[in-house]
Parts: sequence; C-alpha cells; structure tokens
Amino acid sequence: MSLRMRPVAGLATILLGLAAATLAAGIAAAIWSIELPYKGFQTPTFVKFERGSGTPAMARALEQAGVIRYSWQFLLARALAPSVKLQAGEYLFTTSASVRGVLHRIAAGDVYYFDFNVPEGSNMFDIAR
Repeated sequence: MSLRMRPVAGLATILLGLAAATLAAGIAAAIWSIELPYKGFQTPTFVKFERGSGTPAMARALEQAGVIRYSWQFLLARALAPSVKLQAGEYLFTTSASVRGVLHRIAAGDVYYFDFNVPEGSNMFDIAR
C-alpha cells in the first residue's frame, strides 16, 4: 500500500514545485514591468492630482493619460515603497518613463510651474488680461 502512495506524493511535490516556480516568475515579471519605460501619449500630457487624491485615483489618472500602461503597476510600485508620500499638483509628462520613475517624480513634487512676467506698473486688471 505504501508503494501506491509514493507516486501520488511525488506528483504533489512536483505540482507544488511548479506552482511555486510559476508564482515566483509572475512576481518577478510584475516587478520587472514597473522598470520598463512606457509612453502611451503623442503630445506633452498634463495630469492633475487634487489634494487628497488616493493612490488608486492617481493610478487610474496616469493610465488614462497614457503615462503608465496599467494602473496595477503603479499600485505595485507604491506597495514596494510604502514610506513614499505622494504630492498633489499638476505634472507635465513629455518623455517615456518607468512606473517607478513616475512614482518618485510625484513623490518629489516635481510639479509643472507656469512662468509669466508682469511688466512693472501693471495693475491687477492688466495682469488678469
């Protein structure tokens, strides 16, 4: 009777090993995917995050704008960097970047600034125009 049990136990060990290898390969592929640059937009793209925006909302906005391929990649990168604090603001994306690069740029608060000059002697109505 013990001879019949050994092949079943051996099969279970093989299946468990295959499952572990598949899981490890999937995790490695997911982590590798957040390092690949992606650019799904043709023209410079602005993405604005309001104060209080959560990570899932940021991930969806970045995916919709074509800055990242999939929102789950941003969520994974965020999970790998839990101490990072994401900053609200308007961000300009012009070149391809990895998901991790996008995350660190948002954490650094690298927001887009509008520069304009106000001629001396202008009043508020001139400036508004």
